[in-house]
Amino acid sequence: MQSCRPAVIEENRSRTKGLGIMLFALWLLAGGACGLGLTRAAADALVDLDPEVARVVSESHPLDFVPVVLYFDEQGLAPGSVRRAAAFGTEHRRATLRAELKDLAIESQSRLRLHLEKLERRGQARSIRSLWMVNAIAVEVMAPRVYDLLEFGELRRVQWDPEVPLSEMSDDLPGDGTREVQVFDTQNPTIPWNVTTVRAPECWGQGITGAGILVAVIDSGVDYLHPDLADHIFSNPGEVPGDTLDNDNNGKIDDIRGWDFVNEDNDPMDVTPFHGTAVAGIVAGDGTGGQSTGIAPDATILPLRASGGQWSDIFEALDYAVDMGVDVIQMSVSQKWRSEPKPDYAAWRAVAENELALGYIHANSIGNEGLVLHTDPIPFNISAPGNCPSPWLHHAQFLAGAASSVVSVGAITNLDLADEQTSRGPSEWNDIASRQPEYPYPMPPSYQDYPYWGDNPGLLKPDLCAPGPGAMSLDEGTGYRTFSGTSAATPHVAGAMALLLQANPSLSPETLDMVLQTTAVDLGVSGKDPVYGAGRLDCYGAVLKVQQLPTFSYLQGTVRNAVTLDTLPRAQVTVSTLPSTKITANSLGGYRLHVRQGVFTVIASAFGYESDTLAVTVPGDTIIERDFALQPILTGILTGVCTSSLGDTLSDVRVRIKEAPFAAQVSGPLGEYVITDVPIGVPLTLEAVKFNHAVVLTPVLLDSTVVDTIDVALPYGLHDDFELDQGWTRSLDDEAAYGLWERGDPNATFFGATMVQPEDDASATGTQCYLTGNSIVGASQSYNDVTGGATTLLSPLFDATVYHNPVLNYSRWFSMDTGTTDTDSLLVSLSNDGGQSWTDLEVINTSDRNWTARSYEIATYLTVSDSMQIRVRAADNGGPSIVEAAVDEFLITENTSDVVEDPGAAGLAPSFHLAQAAPNPFRMGTGAAIRFALPISAPTKLSVYDIQGRRVVDLLDGTLTAGAYVATWDGRDRAGRRCGAGLYLYRLTQGRRTDEGRVILMR
Repeated sequence: MQSCRPAVIEENRSRTKGLGIMLFALWLLAGGACGLGLTRAAADALVDLDPEVARVVSESHPLDFVPVVLYFDEQGLAPGSVRRAAAFGTEHRRATLRAELKDLAIESQSRLRLHLEKLERRGQARSIRSLWMVNAIAVEVMAPRVYDLLEFGELRRVQWDPEVPLSEMSDDLPGDGTREVQVFDTQNPTIPWNVTTVRAPECWGQGITGAGILVAVIDSGVDYLHPDLADHIFSNPGEVPGDTLDNDNNGKIDDIRGWDFVNEDNDPMDVTPFHGTAVAGIVAGDGTGGQSTGIAPDATILPLRASGGQWSDIFEALDYAVDMGVDVIQMSVSQKWRSEPKPDYAAWRAVAENELALGYIHANSIGNEGLVLHTDPIPFNISAPGNCPSPWLHHAQFLAGAASSVVSVGAITNLDLADEQTSRGPSEWNDIASRQPEYPYPMPPSYQDYPYWGDNPGLLKPDLCAPGPGAMSLDEGTGYRTFSGTSAATPHVAGAMALLLQANPSLSPETLDMVLQTTAVDLGVSGKDPVYGAGRLDCYGAVLKVQQLPTFSYLQGTVRNAVTLDTLPRAQVTVSTLPSTKITANSLGGYRLHVRQGVFTVIASAFGYESDTLAVTVPGDTIIERDFALQPILTGILTGVCTSSLGDTLSDVRVRIKEAPFAAQVSGPLGEYVITDVPIGVPLTLEAVKFNHAVVLTPVLLDSTVVDTIDVALPYGLHDDFELDQGWTRSLDDEAAYGLWERGDPNATFFGATMVQPEDDASATGTQCYLTGNSIVGASQSYNDVTGGATTLLSPLFDATVYHNPVLNYSRWFSMDTGTTDTDSLLVSLSNDGGQSWTDLEVINTSDRNWTARSYEIATYLTVSDSMQIRVRAADNGGPSIVEAAVDEFLITENTSDVVEDPGAAGLAPSFHLAQAAPNPFRMGTGAAIRFALPISAPTKLSVYDIQGRRVVDLLDGTLTAGAYVATWDGRDRAGRRCGAGLYLYRLTQGRRTDEGRVILMR
């Protein structure tokens, strides 16, 4: 097939120059200038034209052929068709829905197909291929004719379809294979480490070898003559070998053992570097030559050569595999974010969803882009179609979107560590172009079900991990070689799928995927995570589970407002008898739960609505539809004024209903706030947060008055452990390209055994800190470190004059120089004029890879003011080093260095004295010790007051003899109730003598 790349275009330019000029002139007169981007009269805005198509056409000679894929507007199956077909078993399901998809393609493509065939007869089009699972036509048309296609309103998009090198499609790591061509002991084959790691031999011992299972290997072809594969290569029963006829009427002549979609012939033999053969060897190499490289050594391989051609060749190969009735689809091929053109995620998703509807499961690699985040950033680091949803939604997947056929696979080493280069999740399904202007394709609303920003976690991918680096497989001829990357990891999972389907041929894709994920050996962070997925593949554990598996079904539906019928995104759906079975509805209010056969109580709830409860009987192996209609609760308005504990009004206080899904309100210049849509009669919590003040939580229960008022007094006391967002910001002048300050729960990175980025925050009870570019679990040290300049973190302004002698405390972490020495730094500074000028507290130029506590008496460095601010700056100042920094536990305490206990000399009474409480601040339950000394025996009182002067509790009210004493305040008032966090005063009085101190109670 020919491409329209400029180097190939030259081939056509050798034709008669005069003829070309004449045709070009006629083309312009006929409106062909639109192909140069000057105008576009046909079907304006009705059909989306890939910008790359417009560019290629504008650069092409009129006689050049431009390869395009024409996507039609109608996608997928009719509503209810999947459910109807599923009730009749796998074979009926596949036959019925396959016919429905083909009928859709024939009907929607017929008018345009006639037009293209007419162009073909005129020599203006060639290579017309119908792609029925994605409902598209792949074709090459002469450049002047491309814009004519926009007149067909049934089209959704015209997309460029160039040839793509095999190396760009494949997911191996080139150049790392080691060949082993010697003959091994064929009577006692060696079993490579990667095969034993996933416990495949234990399955063989039970007679589970993948026998009878057909696996389509869509790749660079397969060496079907290799001794370890030759006796279990697919043989098409519908074809008569060598009669040059299409006996089975599938459009392919003599497709005895598969097809080559790149050269359009019946010989799918592998080509250098024998990528497909290595893939097939891990799926089903049977050890004939001395090494048992296959997970399912008796599975049958269907070789399909499609890699190294066009992406439309891959789609066509998928159609063929489904037509041939395969059991498992294996692809170690993927389209990366940096590809040209970019991956059309909607097209991949349409195919994957149709595969699942037909009852197929598909193992796919995710790419090796973990170290190239500058070209393939998260949430697009996992390539397509590995970023498509899996058949079964893991319980860690909090957003409940739709499912598809794809089980995606990451790579791990022989030490169960993530391969440094394996791609990382999560992935995003949303209106990508709205946030990534370079993305050229619109996203259908139904595919905007896994957003990734703010509180939205995206789609948790990959699904599993398996051995990648140095896995043993087949080479050309009779040899063996090592094989790496997610290309090597994925066929382990495809082979496991074959084992499970032999053990239980009736397994649905949903149940098969559930078994694989729930039996995986958990690695990394507990549960499913965006590096290891659900964990390392365990073939034997999965087979055991299949053999004792109860029957499962899907419970799905939509949650709506019972009055308006609007859908309710983020509603919670819970199966009451299965506490862990809880999921959040997607952006369209849809939910999907995988439940075993039985009778369940299912509850749907959403903030501001009455819960709805249904009793549901779930039979086995089916899909149950249950919709919920939630009655809205009457709402009112909550208003009030925020003040300090001294009575001053406070602006910029973040006030919110803690249980509500909507964002906090910010108090105005007079401290006023208004929160609407507050449910009446529901116990709630009002949360008020402002830097340099204690967090205040106030119970809320609106009555029928519709408008209620709650004023909030926030005690002074700076303590920010970053568990809540108190308003720190990143400088707009940041120069660094990566590793910018962010708040989060840190994930460690390592240089050998040296921890470079911390695993935990600095506090004993919290999880959050500020750090320079959080990592993902299992990432290398170079992941998201400070690169190419500085990143600056700024606190909100605060008033330090409310303290007697304030001391700024914090903890910090700094790592550098895991490459070569340079001048990287961490700088902590303080300002007393709102950030106009800065005084440095410390500059660090050497690694201190521990949480180190620091304390600075503010008045020693600059005058205490009411406009103070903290600045933390981490800088990569050049050179090949890794820079990571983190800060936590910012706290202001009173200076206690001038307080001296005076127990008195022998025979002499001590002087009247009150010491600073310690510890200060303190937490509820630990208590603060208040030491004091009395010179005489007389009535004495020691009391605690809040900042407004109200007495909280008396610690002492009586007569003591002269001497030194200690009293402990446990943070409770005189009624034994817990006091709110904040600043408190304590006062010692004896006769006319009085002294007082301050203490901060933390939550």
